[in-house]
Amino acid sequence: MPAPFADLTYTRAHARRRPWAGKRLLLALVALVLVGALGYGGYRGVQYIRHQNALKGTPASHSLDQTQLKDLQQVTPGVSDRALILGSRPSVDAPPSPIPSGAILKAPYTVQAPFGNWKFHQESCEEAALLMYHDFLGGDTRTDIPAAEADRDLRAMKAWQVQNWGSEVDLSIDRTGQLAQAYYHYQYKVIDITETSIKQAIADGHPVIVPVMTHSLQNPHYGPMTVYHEVFIKGYTDKGVVTNDAGVQEGKDWFYSWSVLMGAIDAQTPKMHQGRVGLILSQ
Repeated sequence: MPAPFADLTYTRAHARRRPWAGKRLLLALVALVLVGALGYGGYRGVQYIRHQNALKGTPASHSLDQTQLKDLQQVTPGVSDRALILGSRPSVDAPPSPIPSGAILKAPYTVQAPFGNWKFHQESCEEAALLMYHDFLGGDTRTDIPAAEADRDLRAMKAWQVQNWGSEVDLSIDRTGQLAQAYYHYQYKVIDITETSIKQAIADGHPVIVPVMTHSLQNPHYGPMTVYHEVFIKGYTDKGVVTNDAGVQEGKDWFYSWSVLMGAIDAQTPKMHQGRVGLILSQ
């Protein structure tokens, strides 16, 4: 038989909960009335709000606004230096640039499917990254490449591959460099990717292209299937990188944390067998 005070304690505890139980019941009834009044449209409205909140991303993967970008040091484009790309810096050259806490290069953006024609441009991420790099090296100061111009240039690059290589498929980082060399006549270098190497490249005025798997980027705008992809990195902060990610319409000034970026690079290795590598180009 339980102690007499046990029953009393139990009774008092539950007595304190009873008003809250009534309030919960009242809230539930109000919710049912609202659902009944608003119907399916109200349900869709709630779903839309949830969806919009999800599309804002997470602390590890999200869009940056101009207020967040303004504190990053603007870096001038790297000099056209064959010796730098080929990995033999002459003694008369300046030493590597100091690495600021945050830096960004001004490079125009395009999505890889400029008119939303994803069926045709589903394999155009490498071409889009190269097009942005090409315009950057040409001194283009626009924020965006017009859709008609981007679509024309991406189609031309795809057609060149079919004509000269027999197909237009996923490209390794080295093969992307070969395309830049053959198509644009640039010099290229494949570099090992670390947080320091990305920061140094940006500080020296060179964007970096890296290989990833899309879902590992944790970008809520990507579709249901994870695919191989290449991302154009144009800046960094102490917490991660600033990209022009051509894989989604919202990819301009998209931020990925260091851990998310490295995880996405690691995720492509089983498919592409190339590890933590990246690409820099020079005229």
